[in-house]
Amino acid sequence: MESTRRARINASAGAMARLLAAATPILAFLLAAAATLFRQTGIPKVRTIWAEDATVFVGCAYAHPSPVACLFEPYNGWIHLVPRLAAQLAALVPPADLPIAIALTSAVVTGLAAAVVSIAVRNASGSWAAGVLAGSSVAFVWQAGLEVGGNLTNLPWILLAAAIVVIVASWAGHRVGLADLALIVMAGLSTAFAPVLPALGLIGVALRRPRAPLLVVAGGFAAFVQVVVGLTSPRTPPGQFPIDPGDAVGLFTDQVIDHGAFGFIRTPPGWAILAGIVVINAIAVIRIVLERRADAEAEADAIRPRAAEEEPGASGTRPARVTSDPAMAILVTLGLIGTGLATYTVALVLQRVFNPRYTYVAAVLFCSALALSAALVGRGMTDPPGTIARWIRWAARLALPAAALLLVSGFARSFLLETRASNGPDVVAEYRAAEPACDGGAASIRLDVSPYSQFHWTIVIPCDRVRASR
Repeated sequence: MESTRRARINASAGAMARLLAAATPILAFLLAAAATLFRQTGIPKVRTIWAEDATVFVGCAYAHPSPVACLFEPYNGWIHLVPRLAAQLAALVPPADLPIAIALTSAVVTGLAAAVVSIAVRNASGSWAAGVLAGSSVAFVWQAGLEVGGNLTNLPWILLAAAIVVIVASWAGHRVGLADLALIVMAGLSTAFAPVLPALGLIGVALRRPRAPLLVVAGGFAAFVQVVVGLTSPRTPPGQFPIDPGDAVGLFTDQVIDHGAFGFIRTPPGWAILAGIVVINAIAVIRIVLERRADAEAEADAIRPRAAEEEPGASGTRPARVTSDPAMAILVTLGLIGTGLATYTVALVLQRVFNPRYTYVAAVLFCSALALSAALVGRGMTDPPGTIARWIRWAARLALPAAALLLVSGFARSFLLETRASNGPDVVAEYRAAEPACDGGAASIRLDVSPYSQFHWTIVIPCDRVRASR
C-alpha cells in the first residue's frame, strides 16, 4: 500500500512538472505583458505616449501613406525595425486610442520576448521556474518600469537582452529553433548593438552546439546591415558627459550592483542578486573540485577497474569539461555578466551621457544569470560521501529556491513605481480637448507628449484621421 501511494504521488508530481514546463512560455508572457501595462503609478500607461513614439515612429506612420516608407528609415544612425513595425500597427487604430494601442503593442512584443527567453532557459536548465524567472525579468527589473517598458522606442533594449539570454542558453544545451532565430534577427535589426549577437554565437560554435552556426549567420546578417547603415547615416551628436572611468564604474556599481534590478527599495537589497551569483559560482567551483577528486579516487580504486577504462583522459582521470553542469553554470554567468557590462560601457562611451536605460540590459542579464546558474548548479547532484560534499549538495539544491525567493520578493516590492511618464501629459485628455479644432477647419492637431517642454516632443495628428475615426 505504501509503495502504491508513493507511486501515485510521484506520478502526480511528474504530471504537474510536465504541465508547468509546458505552461512556462504562457506564464512568462502573461507576467511580462501585465508588468508592462500596470507598473506605472500616476497617469496610467495607456494614457501616455513616450517621446520618440510620437515624433519619430507614429509621426512617420501618419506622414507616409505607404508603410514601407518608414520601416527601414534610419533614426540616430541605425534601423529600428520592430519599433517601426509596431508604430505602423498602432497607427491603424483611431487616434483617440493611440496611447493604449502603443502600450498594448509594446506589451505583446515584450511578452513574446519573455516567452522565448523562458523556453530557452527552461530547456537549458531543465527548470520551468528558472525559465519563468529569466523570461519575466525583461519586464520586472526596475529599469524596465522606469522608462524601458510600455513604449516602442525602447523595445530594442528588451529584444537585445532577450536575444543575449537565448544565445547564452544555447551554450548550456538549449536547441535553437525558429522563434530564437526570429528574435535574434528582429533584435539585431532594431539595435546598434547587433554585433554583440554573432560574437556570442561564435562561442556556441566553439562549444560545438547544434545549430550554433545559424545563430552566427542570423546575428551576422543583422549586424552587417546595422554597420552599413551606421556608416552611411547621420547620428544625433552625443552628449557632453566626461568619460571618466571612475564615474562610469561608480554609476554601474550604484545602478546595477547596489540598487540593481529592484531599484531603491531596501528589502531585499539589489546587491543580493550579485551576492547570490557569487555564492552559486563558489558552489559550482567546489562541486567541480569534489567531483574530480571522487573520479580520481574511483580511478585509483583497484576494486573498480572498469571505471578507469570508461573514463577518458591520458592520465586515466576525467579532464575538466566545460559541458558539466557546474562548469556550465560558471560559463553562462561569465557570458551574461560580461555582456551586460560591455553593453553598458559601449552605450556610455557612444552617447557620452548617463541614462538609466543603459543599465537595463545588465540588470536583466544579472537576473538571468542568477536563475540559470542556480538551476544548473543544482542539477545532476548525487549523494557524495563526506560531510563537506553533503553540505554542498544541499546548498546546490537550495540555490534555485533561494534565487526564486529573492527575485520574486524583489520584483513584487518594486512593482509599482513612479516612472518618467507618471506625470503625463495625459494624451487622451489632450486629444479630447484638441479634437474640436478639426471641425473648425484645421488641417491637423498637435499634442504635447512630454512633460519637458524644452525638448519639443509632440505628435501631429492629421484631421483627416480624426474625422475618419468618428
